[in-house]
Amino acid sequence: MPDYDSGYQYEMANIEVPDPKLIHLYFGTKLAPRGYVWVFPKGKHNANVGIGIAGTQEETAKSYLDKFIAASPGLRDGSIIEVNCGCVPVGHFLDDMTANNLLVVGDAAHQVNPVHGGGIGIAMEAADLASEVTVKASQAGDFSHKFLQRYNKLWYDRRGNRLKKILKARIMLENLDDKDFEVLANSISGDDVLKLSEGDLVGAAKFITKKIVRHPGLVKIVLRSLK
Repeated sequence: MPDYDSGYQYEMANIEVPDPKLIHLYFGTKLAPRGYVWVFPKGKHNANVGIGIAGTQEETAKSYLDKFIAASPGLRDGSIIEVNCGCVPVGHFLDDMTANNLLVVGDAAHQVNPVHGGGIGIAMEAADLASEVTVKASQAGDFSHKFLQRYNKLWYDRRGNRLKKILKARIMLENLDDKDFEVLANSISGDDVLKLSEGDLVGAAKFITKKIVRHPGLVKIVLRSLK
């Protein structure tokens, strides 16, 4: 369960979106443990409003989201027109995603970015690789586990090994309390965030340690997690 998140989302209408040209993310251990709340505008008065939290929490994701909405003047009087929920794998990557006559992609194969929980683009990449292997298997008339296993190597060379590095960044972030997270958020740039979310841990560590050197405890957490 530590490698799964619980997600819950409303599509809402008749709300006041702070700025419809931006996505809005809200963080905090009390607000969304090991996760965040999002508002993805679809216009001035419509948005997807959702939350992702660690799957180990006793309180449900819906409960956390409802409390956030109730405390938000621009959202609490809105109308819920659609509900989506589900489980998001954010780690525990599968060494073998194949069997006789079987290839798995997307959430079924845990092909999700461990930091932000996004997986549509990653699943599309995996589907391309799976289709390449499937075509070759069809041409060879061989859909055995042994033949299909080449998909595993293609996937890890293309994306999987990078996701393993990103998993370390997730572990680092979940070791921060709100005060440390504020220091980190105020110390790094958008480029640094992209480096973390895309698995460039060496580049991120160089930028981050220079900027938070006055906070020894935070530096220790960052360096321990990014080794």
